[in-house]
Amino acid sequence: MALLLLYILAFPQLYAASGRGAAALSAIWLFLLGWAGGPTAGLLWGTANIPLHLGLYDRVGLSPNEQLLHIFSPGFITGVLTGWAAGQIRQLVEAYRFKERALRFLARLGSLTAKAASEEELLHMVPILATEVGSYCCSILWRAHPDGRLEPVAWASPDDCLQVREGHFEVVREDRVLARAALGGLRWDQGSLAASRAIREGRAVVQPDVVRLPAYPMSELARALRYRAVLGAPIWVDGQIWGALVVAAAEPRAFADEKSSLLEEAARGVGMALERLALRLTLEELAMGDALTGLLNRHGFLERASAVLEAARAEGKSAILLFLDLDRFKVVNDTLGHAAGDRLLAEAAQRLQGVIGGQNPLGRVGGDEFAVLLYGSSDSGALQVARQVREALRRPFNQAQQFFTLSASLGMARFPQDGLELNELLRKADIAMYQAKRSGDGMCFFDASSDRVLHERLELERGLRQALAEGEIQLYYQPVVSLPSGAVAFFETLARWRIPPGVFVPLAEEVGLSWELDCYILSRALAQLAAWEHKGYPATLSVNLSPRSLTEAGLPDFLQAELRRHRLSPRRLILEITEGAVVSQGGRAALNRLKSTGVVLALDDFGTGYSSLEQLKTLPVELIKVARPFVKDAGHGPKDTAVVRAVLTLAQEMGLLAVAEGVESETQRDLLERIGYRLLQGYLFSKPLPAEEALSWKPPAPSEHP
Repeated sequence: MALLLLYILAFPQLYAASGRGAAALSAIWLFLLGWAGGPTAGLLWGTANIPLHLGLYDRVGLSPNEQLLHIFSPGFITGVLTGWAAGQIRQLVEAYRFKERALRFLARLGSLTAKAASEEELLHMVPILATEVGSYCCSILWRAHPDGRLEPVAWASPDDCLQVREGHFEVVREDRVLARAALGGLRWDQGSLAASRAIREGRAVVQPDVVRLPAYPMSELARALRYRAVLGAPIWVDGQIWGALVVAAAEPRAFADEKSSLLEEAARGVGMALERLALRLTLEELAMGDALTGLLNRHGFLERASAVLEAARAEGKSAILLFLDLDRFKVVNDTLGHAAGDRLLAEAAQRLQGVIGGQNPLGRVGGDEFAVLLYGSSDSGALQVARQVREALRRPFNQAQQFFTLSASLGMARFPQDGLELNELLRKADIAMYQAKRSGDGMCFFDASSDRVLHERLELERGLRQALAEGEIQLYYQPVVSLPSGAVAFFETLARWRIPPGVFVPLAEEVGLSWELDCYILSRALAQLAAWEHKGYPATLSVNLSPRSLTEAGLPDFLQAELRRHRLSPRRLILEITEGAVVSQGGRAALNRLKSTGVVLALDDFGTGYSSLEQLKTLPVELIKVARPFVKDAGHGPKDTAVVRAVLTLAQEMGLLAVAEGVESETQRDLLERIGYRLLQGYLFSKPLPAEEALSWKPPAPSEHP
């Protein structure tokens, strides 16, 4: 306004100096007024500029005709519109900045969802992000309880002056309480708060000037935090209103319609983040836990025990690994069936938990095998725990009105004497367990000097090397069927030798033969593909790749050479890699190198070994195979079914194919088909078959399922 007054006073001199051009200077203050007040204010000031200049022209002695010529000149009319144009430009700039801040908020929220360890951590950060990114006076996250209560669960202000103490919001600066607002009695089912109305109405609610609202319960906070406008947006989680995100701004008209919709979208993003976090934590919990016993599974035990071992190494403490195997457990399965065996395992796990407690990692690491890492234990302490475990398992188990007693063989390996790494301790405790089982003592520490089992392992290693050299390992093929026709989508290649694959495949990994074994299987599988194609049966095969082979530098060249030798398209080969193999940067880089060969990449046992689902989108995979435990438990309860459905939804949204493996019953098949799965694999359809039988395999009728 000072500039306008100066212009009016100086106009006679300006007109004397530049004539009609003097009016062009009015564009300066019109631009500033339009920029400050918006396009409407700019247009009003531009309109007011006409009578103003008529008066100024009269003051310098112009005739009415000369005044009209000046007023209707193109330059003057353009100047009149300057304020309106300035207001429009500012609105566009602010809209762009606001959209940029909203997108930045959603991006950072997505990153936080992938990293947050709990719902509390995510909720704590949401108002901080909203306040920081949006430059608001404060942000509050309100939780709507079923009984109508409204509870603040997280809040933030730029200088952290907003606090909750003794049931009040307080604004505290330099240890002085500047404002208070009671939280007791706040409800979402009544009241005029933006949060309450947003939750009740299910839409964004704007209060443009809260300090003028009668009986506004947060008026003291508004004055202390210097905010005028408030926006509350509902947060939807799983189709229900969870609560509301409230942001407060200094300008009374800060939340225009477009900004309101963007903030409502941001609140919707908070709800989606809560849903994604809950799904991620559920999958991680399932991946770490054994559904049957409630203990850690093998992956979960390895992760927790490795952390404990690191602590022991850092603090110079000892540790003892106990490896336990239930004796004659197969008799229970053969006598009463697998369901009774499962119940017995679950009860045995409860007894183990009662002895071990919650201080030391305890997990089920095999069918009837358990492991526990005793932190800081001495030999005598470990022996005492082993005796207590055996005594707990000797108490009779009642299964189907029949009483069973179990015995257990325990092997123990010492840290650091017997090994520095967990896998080494597990191997030696396993060997000690076999020593205890064969000696009849039931408990044994690892002793390399009298290790007959180690000698047998060396014999197995020699036998495996000979089998690879002489072609004794046979390949079998299990069909993956496509619904609803039941036709073969592809075959999974499975290796068979004179001992179970669950023994010789880990042995190959342990003794460094996994690369030779994988090359053997790949070469034989591609030769079989070529033979089938020669007979007019173009098929696709999948081959499991070990973690060690994945990172072999020569793998891409080997694949390309074998594909060229057999004149096969790389799309006819699917490589299945476990999730754990690609957690490291080296694993992901190796996967990218494999992708360059043109083969199809798949994640096997999806959901049992990956720490962050967010990382999945960076992997060049086209197919995921849902882990057997998830398929087995599908239909047992809403949570189990929800996990299988969520994995399929995730795959579909990322453009991936999903295979449900381990399908063993018609009930599982029907449920998976209803959910939307179209690729299934399991003994319901077929066991692994020799090449000749696989070539002629046809989908059985429902009554013919093996």
